[in-house]
Amino acid sequence: MSQLLQESRARSGNRYFAAAGLKRVTAGIGPTLKAGFMGFSLDHIFTRGLTAGDGGAWKGTSASDHYPIWQLLWFDADKRVSGPQP
Repeated sequence: MSQLLQESRARSGNRYFAAAGLKRVTAGIGPTLKAGFMGFSLDHIFTRGLTAGDGGAWKGTSASDHYPIWQLLWFDADKRVSGPQP
């Protein structure tokens, strides 16, 4: 998959999730797929009503063809989050 196509799909996915009130908090973590010389970011964390701190892709493992991603998150006491009602 070309870098341009990947970026187009990421923008499309971001718009879809943003319409649901979600924010991609892992946008700057770098490549998450171990694929030759091309760095692809295929793994993401989306949140609503949380504040994001540090995050990243852990490159110290060989357990998968993807790097595990992590993100520090915390609740904002002054924000109310509403979601789908049952």
